[in-house]
Formats: sequence, C-alpha cells, structure tokens
Amino acid sequence: MAKKVKGEELVIPEVKKEKFNVKIVGLSPLLVHQFSAKSQTQMLEKQMKKAKTAKEAKNPIADFVYTLHLMNGKDPEDIIETLEEGGAKAGDDVSKYFKDIPVGFPASGFKKAAVGACRNVADAQMTLTRGAFFILPTNSGSDLVKINYNKMIIQQNTVRLNGGSTDIRFRAALHDWSADLSIVSNGNVLSKSQIVNLIDISGFSVGVGDWRPERNGTNGMFQIAR
Repeated sequence: MAKKVKGEELVIPEVKKEKFNVKIVGLSPLLVHQFSAKSQTQMLEKQMKKAKTAKEAKNPIADFVYTLHLMNGKDPEDIIETLEEGGAKAGDDVSKYFKDIPVGFPASGFKKAAVGACRNVADAQMTLTRGAFFILPTNSGSDLVKINYNKMIIQQNTVRLNGGSTDIRFRAALHDWSADLSIVSNGNVLSKSQIVNLIDISGFSVGVGDWRPERNGTNGMFQIAR
C-alpha cells in the first residue's frame, strides 16, 4: 500500500493476516480454578480495610462450581443445588451434570503458555512472539475456549498459602480433555509452523491451569493432535 507524505511516497506493507485452527489434546488433567467474584470481593474489602465478618463455613460443592468457567450463562447457584441434591462429593465424576453446560478456559491462558515456551526455543523472542498471533475465543463476547472432556472430577487438595498456613481447595479436574484453538497471526512475523511448534512445546514445558509444569506441577499438559 502506497501513501504520499509531503510529496514522498511511502510504501506501507500490509499485515499478512492468516487464520487457521489447531487441535490440542490433553496429556494430563486440566485443573481449573477461576478467580471467582466472591474472591475478588474479599480481596477488595481487605484492600479497603473494611471490618472483617465471620468466616463462612466451607462449602465444597460451591467452591468447586465457582472454579469453573461456565459458557452458557447458567446460574452457578442452580448447578450447586443440583449437585447437592444428587449427593455429589469430593472425588466424584460429575460430568453427567454438565452435558448441556459447556465449560471453557481463557484463550489468553493458551497464548501466555505459547509465549512462555519461547524460553525453550533457540532464538525465539517473547516480545516479538507476543504480538505475532492471537488465540480467539470460541464464542464472540467471551474470552473462553471451549474444553471437551470425558470426566470432570471434584478434586480435593491441600495447598500451602503465603505465610505458611494451609487450606483445603476443591477444584474441577478435567480428564481426557481437548480443545480446538482458532488462531489469527501476522505471517510477516511468524509462520504457521513456528506458531504451531510453540504451542506444542508449551504443552510440555509450560502447560495451563493450576499445578502446571511452569508452577512445578504436572497438570494441564497437552500436545498438538497428530
């Protein structure tokens, strides 16, 4: 594209936009943990130095449901009620309750993993890679990529908090999972094969979700479907 500026013709190369899809397949369970609205409120109240109220009794089912990224606008409280009526407990596979309730994972999480994988690739530059491609959400108006899975387990773990105290967490562990990633890239910066290679490496060295390789864990590992 040519443009004249004060009599001088400037040549502005067009962005070589390329759109393509890749499928990833989980190699270890995806442990999801959304930062819930309740947690955000508690953090804000602490920062605003509001008076503390009595700590609510822990509700494992509610804690579990609020870790999920729900994609169809379903009220979490309705899901909690259904699970409690069904007698769900830690360790159970509750996938049957979510047949019509799709769940996702932030598209930005997969992008960050691929950018982080630059540390494991010779001559790869994180700053350059960050602006070379984007992973699109499954549905417009959302930031989530839909996750397909065979089992959804209510997983109970003991975690150590800052300061040395411990807590019991209830999170969703998605087993035998996969996702279709829709990617738009600037072909002038990175080729499709370079991007796919970064995504593949990120599944081994970085991962996504809680307790992933990047955080000294083994969850959230994946690879490009072959």
